[in-house]
Amino acid sequence: MEKEYHWHIDVFNNPMANKMIADAFGLAQNPDHAGEAVLCKDGKKRNLWNLANYAEAMQSQRALIASRLKCQVYVSLGIKGKPHPWNPAKLGSRSSRASKIEQQNSPVAQLSSVHA
Repeated sequence: MEKEYHWHIDVFNNPMANKMIADAFGLAQNPDHAGEAVLCKDGKKRNLWNLANYAEAMQSQRALIASRLKCQVYVSLGIKGKPHPWNPAKLGSRSSRASKIEQQNSPVAQLSSVHA
């Protein structure tokens, strides 16, 4: 049985980063992405944006970093898992063909070109 990961990103309440993420996801049409105070594994509450998948998380992170905006990707295991900072070494390689296709089709794919 494959593990079910849930992906999130923390933009540290930066208004410019929040706008980039909201624009990329069409927040008016999809409020499920909106950042909410989430209790993380370390016991702290953070305003995290919910992301659809790994590809969306990585593209968001790259676009924000390219725009010189601070961010941190979080991951949780299962729907009730508490998010913790993403550590790529623990999850192994995610360079499958499916992941590459997701990256190309993600609404975040054009973030860095629009907001650079």
